[in-house]
Amino acid sequence: MYAELCRYMESFPERRRSQRTVVLRRGMDAEETEGPPGTLRIKIEDEDSVGPDEEERKDAENGEQEKLSKKLPCTLCSLSFARKAALKMHMDMHLQFSSDEMYKCTDCSYSTNYKGMFVTHIQNHTRDKRYTCGVCDKGFGDSSTCQRHKKIHTEERPYTCNVCGKGFVQSADCRIHERIHAGKRPYTCTVCAKRFTDGKSLRRHLSHHTGERPYVCEVCAKTFSDQSGLKKHTRIHTGVKPHVCRVCGKGFIHSTTCRIHMRMHTGERPYTCTVCGKGFSRSSQCQIHMRTHTGERPYTCTVCNKGFRQSSHCRIHMRLHTGERPYPCNICGKGFSRASQRQNHMCSHTGERPYACTVCTRTFSDQSDLKRHGRVHTGVKPYTCSVCGKGFTQASYCQKHMQLFHMKEKQSAPTSNPSWGNCKKD
Repeated sequence: MYAELCRYMESFPERRRSQRTVVLRRGMDAEETEGPPGTLRIKIEDEDSVGPDEEERKDAENGEQEKLSKKLPCTLCSLSFARKAALKMHMDMHLQFSSDEMYKCTDCSYSTNYKGMFVTHIQNHTRDKRYTCGVCDKGFGDSSTCQRHKKIHTEERPYTCNVCGKGFVQSADCRIHERIHAGKRPYTCTVCAKRFTDGKSLRRHLSHHTGERPYVCEVCAKTFSDQSGLKKHTRIHTGVKPHVCRVCGKGFIHSTTCRIHMRMHTGERPYTCTVCGKGFSRSSQCQIHMRTHTGERPYTCTVCNKGFRQSSHCRIHMRLHTGERPYPCNICGKGFSRASQRQNHMCSHTGERPYACTVCTRTFSDQSDLKRHGRVHTGVKPYTCSVCGKGFTQASYCQKHMQLFHMKEKQSAPTSNPSWGNCKKD
């Protein structure tokens, strides 16, 4: 696992220099150095051991450059180092420990097999944080970082994307964002070749390959690869929603979710379908919508092979086969496969009918019921019988029509046309 991270680090050009010889000793060599059997020892040949032929090959003009270009390669991965001490520290990180010997932070839930990563983490706790945010009491080691952080609370975004107008607290974040529009993804995963716009996203992605998730939630034991992910997750348990909509006062756990919610009030839809021109407030919604044009259904049920455009729809569908109903009603105990179904069911106990028709003022407890009812006024009949062409406002009406009037014809239809007699949505 660590070797994969090393290959990623190798991609940085400033780390690339010519090779030097490193010899690793195990077994007998360990006994000679009075160490326990199996202990990994590193022997690095001195600069004086370079052969005379190589010394003669160097000329006076390139002597200094050749000296700077020497490096000490690790024999367990493809990384190299310019100093012996740096190589030794790196080799120590290859030595993994058992679960009892893991490095565990006493101030938080962080734990790791690697000494170097542990030392870096501890420095975050011991660093002097003299500057404190007056809103959330978060501490910082320097005033400039604290000032940048305060802009999160004031929603000041001085740096704006020239393409879409999105604002950012830091200029670096704005430059990284603009790579999305330019199609630039300079950071590449050395394991799966997936590309990213910034190094932080790549490092977060690498944890999927290494499997290391050192941050553990103390409530539900869910693990995370980075501390920010754990911090945001804990708000689910504490109920803290620090990001509030200025229009309706609704709170959110994540700032990005709050910004997306704001588009409901402003009507902003920055993501547009290239086929039909329909706009969306999220890029993921636009991508899923595009599949209605391409017909792509990348998520397939492992039981009945039914395809879905979204992974969440496939997971919910699987519950029909497994019988799983993880959302029970708090009043009557009835279980549901979706949280939205339970929410609609709760209206039967409270009598609430929050969705009203703007034409006839009829109210509904479910938004989908209101949508279907609206077709009565608009005359839209999106479901069509493939036999006689009759249209229907609901799929269930079309299926009943097929059973009553075309079932015998469907049984006698040739098997070479399996789509015959189906209800299709326009």
